Amino acid sequence: MPLQLPKKAQFVFIINERYLPNPHLVELGRRWSPRLEDVMYLEPNVLFCPQTMSPLLLEVKNKSSNIKEPHRKIIYEEYTLFLKNKQDLVTESTSFWRTVGISAIIEYEIKSKLQSNEQRETRSLSLLKKKLKTECLEIRDKRMANELHLNIHLSEDISRSLAELNYAIKQFGLSSTSYV
Repeated sequence: MPLQLPKKAQFVFIINERYLPNPHLVELGRRWSPRLEDVMYLEPNVLFCPQTMSPLLLEVKNKSSNIKEPHRKIIYEEYTLFLKNKQDLVTESTSFWRTVGISAIIEYEIKSKLQSNEQRETRSLSLLKKKLKTECLEIRDKRMANELHLNIHLSEDISRSLAELNYAIKQFGLSSTSYV
């Protein structure tokens, strides 16, 4: 049975290819229309992105946005992880994919900032990381509920979430250093 391209696929993640970064984001657009043979050649390594991811991936792919390169890589890895493990995510909304990316960035920032804090034992440190992430995501959810009528870009959401992470870190009394 030949592979059929999804009707509204605009983005594709190519994973585990030897000469490409892993994962590699490809935009299918007007300039380049893939032939069915090309897609069949890469078939086991291709993940089609749902249409609801397109606005977010456009912003992440745009180099002029304020998204830092490590955060781009984290978003790509988290999205490919979700797409590989769960095939029924096609119907999920853009806000779902935004939350997935933001929570991965928050987790990365918490790990990198609390890694140097070696005076706590491992179990309490992992509990503290979990509490920080939960607190930060709760603050973000309250903000998103209040700003539901606004059209917020992903880069703005990331910077605000990192500021909320700083606030949560100060609430826990860990440090006064800014991590944004």
